[in-house]
Formats: sequence, structure tokens, C-alpha cells
Amino acid sequence: MRLDLYDNSDFNRGAGRIKEGLWILCKFLFFLNSFPWPSALRVFLLRCFGASLGTDVVIRSGVNIWFPWRFVAKNHLWLGDDVFILNLAPVTLGSHVC
Repeated sequence: MRLDLYDNSDFNRGAGRIKEGLWILCKFLFFLNSFPWPSALRVFLLRCFGASLGTDVVIRSGVNIWFPWRFVAKNHLWLGDDVFILNLAPVTLGSHVC
């Protein structure tokens, strides 16, 4: 495998470095630790960083979403413990999903 042929210079992270840095800090404080923060707080924080979330969304601890500004979740969604979403491109989860 020739790594010198790999070029990701055109990859757009979707947000500035400051916003991404603040998200990483927020993610470690409120998402990736075992403290039982309320799901409503996690939903609020995701919306603050640009996620589009419907009603009755539950986000459990350990959920790791890389780019919330590229995340869409419809109504009645449950993201359980330790879910990992590497959304280098936009990701949409439909309604009534667990």
C-alpha cells in the first residue's frame, strides 16, 4: 500500500478550529465520561453545536459524535451507551430508532 498517494487536502471539516476545539472539550466533559448528565442537557449541547434533533431524543453517556454540525436525528430516537458516530459526511438517523 502506497501512503504517498493518499491525499485528503480537500477534506472540509465543516466548522472552524475554535468551534471544533470547543466541541471536543464539551464532548469530553458531558458525553464521554460516566457522570450521569441528563439527556436533555446533551441534546441541548448538540443543538448548540449545530445538530438537528427532533423531539423525544435520548442521548446516553459515552456517545461519541465527531461532528455534531453534520448530525441529524429525527423524532423518538435513542442513542445508547458508548455509541460511536464518525460522521465525516452528513449522517441522518430516522424516527423511531434505537
